[in-house]
Amino acid sequence: MHKIRGKSSRAGSAIGSAAIMRPPLYIPEVPSRYSAQLTRVRTDEPLEQLDVVLVCDTMSRVNGFAAAWANVVAIIVGDQDVESVRTNIPSLVVPVDLLSVIEDDVVILLDGQRQTAFVEPDPVLIAQFQSEHNKLSPRIRIFLDEQDQHAITVDRVRVNVAAYISSEDTSKAIQSGADFLYSVSPSHVYEILTSPVGKPITLQIDLNDLEIDILLQAAVLNDLTIVVPISDENLTMSSIHEEFENINEEMLSDDIIGSIPKFARKIDLLQEFNYDEMGTEATRIILDLEFSGIMDGEKAIEWIDYVARECISRGLKLEVIVQNGDLLEIEMALCFGATTVIVEPEYVQMVKGFANSLNLTEARQRHFSNNENNLQTGE
Repeated sequence: MHKIRGKSSRAGSAIGSAAIMRPPLYIPEVPSRYSAQLTRVRTDEPLEQLDVVLVCDTMSRVNGFAAAWANVVAIIVGDQDVESVRTNIPSLVVPVDLLSVIEDDVVILLDGQRQTAFVEPDPVLIAQFQSEHNKLSPRIRIFLDEQDQHAITVDRVRVNVAAYISSEDTSKAIQSGADFLYSVSPSHVYEILTSPVGKPITLQIDLNDLEIDILLQAAVLNDLTIVVPISDENLTMSSIHEEFENINEEMLSDDIIGSIPKFARKIDLLQEFNYDEMGTEATRIILDLEFSGIMDGEKAIEWIDYVARECISRGLKLEVIVQNGDLLEIEMALCFGATTVIVEPEYVQMVKGFANSLNLTEARQRHFSNNENNLQTGE
C-alpha cells in the first residue's frame, strides 16, 4: 500500500478499481476482473456496473466520460487549480504525475477527509471504510418506535420536527421522538464527542466558546450542523469555512481525524440581510418565530414570504423555531415552505400529530386566499 496526498475538492470517501484515462484517446481499459465476468455470464443476464476511481491528468476529459460498465465513485486528477474541479462525488487533486504512480486495475480508497488516496489499501483500512460507509458506526441510528416516525401531511409532504435543547440533558430530547436535535448549549459538544447521539444535531453556539478542533472531531461521530447568526457581521461563511478547513488540515497532518460540519445561518424576524452574501457553504436558513406573533402583522407575513422565496431561489432549506409549539404559527410557516419545525421536547409529539393531520395544499389555499381578500378590502 502507498499513499498519495493532495487537495480534496469534494469531501467523502469511496473505494473502487482504478480506471486510468491516458492520452491521446483518454479511454480507460476495461478492468480485467470485469472482462473475466463477461465471459462467464449469458448474454441475456444484466451486468452489474463496476465501481471505479477515474484517474486522469485533466478534469476536462473526465467531465465527458461515460461507460456502460463503469460506476464512477471518485475522481483523481493531476496538478491543476483545485477550485476548478467541481464534482458531486469524492475527488482529489494531486501535484504528481498520476500515470506513473498508479497502475490499471489496482484498488484505490480515496479518503476526502484525510485528503489522501490509498493505492492497494490493507484489509484493516478497507474494513474501517466499510464500517463507516455502511453506517455500522453510530453516526446515525435507526429509531423504529412509532413516536420516532417522520410526520407526513395528508397530501404526502414530509415535515421534520426537531427538539430545542437549552438544558444540559439531551436524553429527554432524544426520547421525545424528535427527528433531530437543536442545541444551544456548548456542553453538548463534549457529550457527543464521547457518546454519539445517533440523530442529526444542529448546534447554535458562539464559536469563541469552543475550539474548532473539538467541533471537527464531533462531526466525525455525528451529523453535525453549526449555526452562524446573521447578526454577526464579522462572520462570513467563506471565512468560517476556510478556517475550519485550515485547522482540519493541521489535524490531518498529526493523524487526527476530523470532519468539516455543515453550516446554517440564523435570522431573526424582520431582520434585513443581503442574501447574495450568504455564500455557498450554508445549506439552511433558520428563522426564529418565537413570540413573533406573525398572525398579527401583515408586514411580518410579507417578510416571511420574502425569506421563503429567497430560500427557494437559492436552493436553501427553511427551518423555523417555535419553541412554545404554537400550531397557528407552525401551520403558517409550513404554508410558506418551511421543511423543519423546532420546538421544545414536550411539544414534539403534538406537532407531529398536527402535521400528520394537516392537508398542506388546502391550508395554503385557505391562508393565501384570506390574505388576498384582506388586501383587497384593506383589513
